Amino acid sequence: MLVAFMILASAVVFMTSRPHIDLPPGAELVSVNGIEIIPTDTIEEPDQLGTFALMRAFFDRQTQFAAELDAPSVMAGYRMPNGALSEEARPVRGTTLSDLPFVFWFQNAVGLFAMLAAAWVFSLRRDVGVIAFLALSFGLQLSAASASLYGARQLALDGELFQRLSNLNHLGTAIFGTSLVCLFMLFPRRIVPLGWLSVPIVVFGLFHLSDTYGWTEAPLYPVAIVSQLLVSLVFGVIQFRKSRNQPVDRAGLRWFLLSTFVGCILFTMLSIVPGALGLSETLVISQGYAFGFFTFIQVGLALGIGRFRLFALDRISYQIWLWISGAILILVIDGLLLIWLREQPWASLTIALFIGSFLYFPLRQWLINRLLSTRSASIVDKVPQVVSVGLAPTRSAREKKWDELLHNIFSPASQIEVLDAAPDRPQLGENGLALDIPAIMDLKGRRLRYAALGRRLFNASDLDLVGMLMQFHTVVLESREAFETGAHQERERISRDVHDNIGAQLLGALHTSKEARKDALLRDTLTDLRTIVNHGFQSSLQLWDVLLDLRNETTDRVEVRGLTLDWPIGDMATGEDHLVPYTTMNAIRSILREVVSNALKHAAAQKISVRVSEESGMLRLSVWDDGAGFEAMENHKGNGLSNIKNRTDALGGTCHLTSTDSGTRFGIELPLDGIKMSELPNEGKVPA
Repeated sequence: MLVAFMILASAVVFMTSRPHIDLPPGAELVSVNGIEIIPTDTIEEPDQLGTFALMRAFFDRQTQFAAELDAPSVMAGYRMPNGALSEEARPVRGTTLSDLPFVFWFQNAVGLFAMLAAAWVFSLRRDVGVIAFLALSFGLQLSAASASLYGARQLALDGELFQRLSNLNHLGTAIFGTSLVCLFMLFPRRIVPLGWLSVPIVVFGLFHLSDTYGWTEAPLYPVAIVSQLLVSLVFGVIQFRKSRNQPVDRAGLRWFLLSTFVGCILFTMLSIVPGALGLSETLVISQGYAFGFFTFIQVGLALGIGRFRLFALDRISYQIWLWISGAILILVIDGLLLIWLREQPWASLTIALFIGSFLYFPLRQWLINRLLSTRSASIVDKVPQVVSVGLAPTRSAREKKWDELLHNIFSPASQIEVLDAAPDRPQLGENGLALDIPAIMDLKGRRLRYAALGRRLFNASDLDLVGMLMQFHTVVLESREAFETGAHQERERISRDVHDNIGAQLLGALHTSKEARKDALLRDTLTDLRTIVNHGFQSSLQLWDVLLDLRNETTDRVEVRGLTLDWPIGDMATGEDHLVPYTTMNAIRSILREVVSNALKHAAAQKISVRVSEESGMLRLSVWDDGAGFEAMENHKGNGLSNIKNRTDALGGTCHLTSTDSGTRFGIELPLDGIKMSELPNEGKVPA
C-alpha cells in the first residue's frame, strides 16, 4: 500500500509542477504565440493516432508547445463559449490542485482502489495466484497513473517526457494483461506447470519491447490487449470445465469470467479498438473514464480469490450472466428481424404486424422466460412426502423418511451427516458447500454437503426452503401429537365411564335378588355402554330425568345391601327442567355411583344421605354416611376417588372429602354452564 500512495503522491506533485495558461472561465485555447492548435494536439491518448510516424509528429509538436509555455506569459488565442475569438498576452503560472480535471482524480482513484483490493485479498490468502493478482493490480495503477498525467494536461508536455509516460502506460497495461492470463492459468486450480507462466510473460514482453523501440510500423499495443483478453477467456473456459464437480471453485470462477468479460470488453471496444481502426473521432467514452471499467475486474477477481460469501455471489453472478446473454441474444434476433423485413419489399405492414404480434413477440417472451427463470430446490411436489415423515409410526422410521426427503430435494453428493450438536437455525458452512439443519422435535440435526450432486452451492434460498420444511414438519408432528393426545383422552374417558358407571350398575345387578330388577339393571348397563361409546361428548340430557333415574338406582343398590337411603324426592320433583351437557351429567352420575360404591364397600354404614341443590349456576351434590370413615382421597388406594377428582377438575368444579370415626362426607360443585334451576324445597337442602 505504501507503493500505491507513493504513486498517487508522485502524480499530484508532477501535475502541480506543470505550466498552466490562465484563461477566462470557459475559454478554449486555439493558438499559442501564433502556433495554431490542431485537433490532434489535444488528443487524450497518442495510441489513437495508429502509426509511429503520426505519433512522432505528435510528440514533436508537443515539444514545440512545451517550449513556448516555458515563459512568464504567452500570446494566447482562445474562443469564448459564445464563439468570439480573442488573442492577448496571458500569464503562465503553475498548476494548482483546483486546476486538475476530475478525470485525473478518477483515474488515480481506480488505480488506488485496485491496490486496496489486492491488499485485502493478500490479507486473506497468500499463494502464487494472489501474487499474480498483486502484479495485476500494480499494473493497473501504473497504467492509470501514467495515463492521468498526460491525459489531464492543459495543452502539452515535453515530447520525450510524453513518450516515456506513454511507454510507462503500455508497461502497466502489459503487466495487467499478462498477470490476467497467468491468473486464469492458476485460479481456481493450477492447470499448467509453473514454468509455463513464463510463456505469456515472454510473448507479451516482446510485444511491449516492439512498441517501445518501434520495431513495427504500427503499435502492437491494441493487438496485445485483445490477445491477452482472448487467451484469458480461453483459460477461463478450460478452468470452468475442470471445475464441474467443484462448486466453490466454479462460483469464484463465475465472478472471474463475468468481471473480466464485462470490464475488458467494455474498455477494449470503447477505448482501444476505435483508435486501432482509425476511428478515434467516434470514441463513445474517453480513455480516462474507460479506466472505470477495470473496477469491475478488480471487484470480481477480489471476491473470487477471497471467496467472500460465494454462496450468495454465485447466484448473483449466474443471474448477471443470464441477463447479459439474454440481452445480447435478443438484440441479435431483433437486428436480424429488422434486416429481413427491410430486405423483403413484399412484406406489407399487415404481414409485419402479424409476424410481430403472433410469432415474434410470443417467442421472444418465451425465450426471456426460459433464460431468466430461476431454478432452485422446491417442495411443491414433495408435500405428501413431508406429511409421511411426520406420520411415520416410529422415530427411526421418521429419521429414515426425513433423510430421504432431504436427499430428494437437495441431492447432496455425500452421505447426510447426523449432528449431535446442531445449530438453532439453518446455516451455511464451508463457503456454501455445506448446509446445517437444526433438530426438529425428536429428529436430530443434519448436515448436507455438495448440493445438486456437487454442481452448485447452497444459498440463501435453500435456507428459506429448509425453514419452510421445518415449519411444515413441525405442524404435521404437532397435529399427530394432538391426535394421539385426543385419542388417549378419549380412552381415559371411556375407562372412567366404564369403571364408575358400568361397574356400579353391574355391581348393583349382581347383588339384587329380584330377576326383573336384575334384567332392568343389565339393560340400563347396556344402554349406558352404548351411550359411552357412541355419544361421547356430543349429546345433552334432561337434568331431572337423570337425577330421578339415579335416585331410583341408588335406592335399589343401598336397600339390597340392607342400608337406608335418605334422598328427599323434593330434589327432583320441583323446579324447572333443563338440558345439561353430557359431560356434566355423566360426571354427576359417575361421581354419585362411585361415592355410593365406596360407602357400600368400605364405610360399614347403616345410612347414606344425598342432597342436590343449585346456587348461582353451580350444582352442589353432597353425600354422607354414618360409617367408620376412611383415609382422604389422595391417600386412598384405587382409581375411583382419583377419577372423581379428575372429572371435577376437567369441568372446572371442586370436590372435598372429610372422614371421621362417625362417618364420611363427600361434596362437589360443578358449573351448569349458565343453566338456572328453581329454588328447591327446604327438605331438599343440604344440611350443614
